[in-house]
Amino acid sequence: MDISSNFSSRLLLLAILSFAVALLLAPGAVHAQSAGRFRGVNVAADITPQDVADLSTWNVNVVRYPLISTESDDLSTGPAYAAWLETALAKLDARLPVFEQHRMKVLVNLFSPPGDIPHDALAKARIFQEPWAREALNAAWQTIATRYAGNVTIYGYDLLNEPAQRRVLPGGFTDWNTIATGLIQTIRSIDAERPIVVQSTFGDVFKLSKLKRFNFTNIIYSIHWYYPLSFQHQGLYGRRVGVKYPKGSFNKNLLKERMQRIVAFQKKHKVKIFIGEFSAVRWAPGRSAFLYLKDTIDLFEKFGWSWTYHAFREADPWSLEHGSDPNNHDMSPVETDRLTLLKRYFQKNKF
Repeated sequence: MDISSNFSSRLLLLAILSFAVALLLAPGAVHAQSAGRFRGVNVAADITPQDVADLSTWNVNVVRYPLISTESDDLSTGPAYAAWLETALAKLDARLPVFEQHRMKVLVNLFSPPGDIPHDALAKARIFQEPWAREALNAAWQTIATRYAGNVTIYGYDLLNEPAQRRVLPGGFTDWNTIATGLIQTIRSIDAERPIVVQSTFGDVFKLSKLKRFNFTNIIYSIHWYYPLSFQHQGLYGRRVGVKYPKGSFNKNLLKERMQRIVAFQKKHKVKIFIGEFSAVRWAPGRSAFLYLKDTIDLFEKFGWSWTYHAFREADPWSLEHGSDPNNHDMSPVETDRLTLLKRYFQKNKF
């Protein structure tokens, strides 16, 4: 045996391994998230088995499932909220075997907070000002975590959809960072490892920097990418139509520039990012919706972020299965270019 040759080979192997580890641990290595990536869609709470079967042909590996109330539901007291939550969880329970059958993970998204979101309140959601609502929210996550701690189909827990903290108010006000810390502590006392997703207030990219770094394992930070609203919501809520993409400075470079806020947060805190919602209204002029989605998802992929499109058979304006005519509410008889695009990205998913 040539001892010197064997020793040299081992040194070379060690050097290669050390270099690989250094790359993975480098502070700027945003692609470290690429392992365990998720690409999926937001779904409706009443999604049917046939819907799930159809969705499985797209190759999605996660769905963001909402625990969402209706206008007739009573969320005004702790007991009323607990009763509503049990009904919402029973709906999810009935669908979990179907998701499991089709190898889809489920991100549980608590959409409706205790007390809901009265539009005349300065702080909006009542959890920020009323102790009973915070206690009910904490109890809700204790219930959810206890129920699903051992369930392999549940991917993670999304603490609250677009936390509606309008501004800091005097007297009796508790901010989102404080509330989220308590919820994480409650969940971690029951479920030690499952991912917990924390959104910035209102899911706003410009408010992400105000989120603290939570010193717990497997915390994922999330925003909803609806930039700019003039494009995303054109023709809705009184907004004008005809906003094109790309046009002038409204292009991929601008999207990348705005996303640098997310990249900076990710690098600073060395955390994972999940884009919980994003979309493009289907009647944007010409191929604007397709081109916007292509550039947006390309950037998500570049930065190594997981994402869920809004939405699958839940909201007509952003449906991938509907054409560009805002007055036609029937599914397109031919596959839209937007759906074909999303399917190409879904093919990257691993199970």
